[in-house]
Amino acid sequence: AGEKLLQVFGSKRQYSGGSWALTLPKNWSRIEEEDYVVSFAAHDGCGALQLSSYIKDEAVSNNDLLDFSEEMGILRSDLKTTRQGEFTGFAVEGSENGMWFRTW
Repeated sequence: AGEKLLQVFGSKRQYSGGSWALTLPKNWSRIEEEDYVVSFAAHDGCGALQLSSYIKDEAVSNNDLLDFSEEMGILRSDLKTTRQGEFTGFAVEGSENGMWFRTW
């Protein structure tokens, strides 16, 4: 996935994956990388984050996001509109095998 540690400042570390950057608190670290997915987890075992990104030559539309969600097996009826900073899109959350998840 091409992710790398960019810098350490105070108790936080910043990682970059080319089209994204993430600052992690001291008690989190990268645990795994496969294909285009990078996984991070809290050292106490309570919390995980998986990141993947895709780049397109033009702006990503809502229809692109909906099509991608369907390819992942997510029903459109389960999606909710969300806003994360300057980005808008869709999210779904639920639980499976006793674990809670949120997908953006």
